[in-house]
Amino acid sequence: MVIVDTNWKVFRYRVAYFPTQQLSEMLIHELATNELLRIRQTPAELDNSSNLLRRTVFKSIRINLSEDLSVLRRKMDETCRRWLRKAEKFHGEIEIRRNSPAATADFITLYNRFASRSKHSGPLSPGRLQRFAGMSDLLVLYSRSRPVCGHFWLRDEVASRVRLLFSASSRLEGKEDAILVGALNRYLHWHEIEFFKSEQFDTYDLGGFEAEEDLEDSLTRYKLSLGGSIVRENNYCVGRGVAKLVFKAYEGLPQLNAHLRGRLPA
Repeated sequence: MVIVDTNWKVFRYRVAYFPTQQLSEMLIHELATNELLRIRQTPAELDNSSNLLRRTVFKSIRINLSEDLSVLRRKMDETCRRWLRKAEKFHGEIEIRRNSPAATADFITLYNRFASRSKHSGPLSPGRLQRFAGMSDLLVLYSRSRPVCGHFWLRDEVASRVRLLFSASSRLEGKEDAILVGALNRYLHWHEIEFFKSEQFDTYDLGGFEAEEDLEDSLTRYKLSLGGSIVRENNYCVGRGVAKLVFKAYEGLPQLNAHLRGRLPA
């Protein structure tokens, strides 16, 4: 389990990733006054909590890293493997940097340009990434010294699981970038699969979706093309005191929800 806390004067916002049934129940039992707790991607059944604000079923898209690399590559669809072979021809022109200050700065700039163009989320702040210090990995791919795509991963060594939290690319910055990123983003994923497998992680979690219609979304199809399979888990939101009012306001204002998406834990 990984826990990320954000403390304000009025209330505490806590996100717990991958807790077991027992740990989920413990977190709810210890719920502080004016605390908003999100429990993310758990098998736990928690419907009997009096402070439960919302439950949703989350369909996570995972790759099993305990399988051989040759098997994992075969599980990618043919289009994905073709793009990957194309990217491998650029080997001398690309570089992948991990967790360096320069890569972090480049990723934030890349993410915020991408977010501005896609309108999918608000800007990502350096402070947001810093809250994951010691339990994350950031990898940025450069083509001819220019950052073109990057992935920010949450690490849970106990659960043997990594989870993609933020990703960005330059694919919306022009037709040439869109073609380039189509290959290099897959190359970055393959590099990360190899890396996290070597680090003894078992689960490569690409995120997922809640609404059934999102199964047809292009991003969902892209993640599945990498060889992932869908696993159903539960998301919960639990709160007491003023945190309940904050949750209702947040849920009722889609623009605020989108604006904060890059500033608060997923």
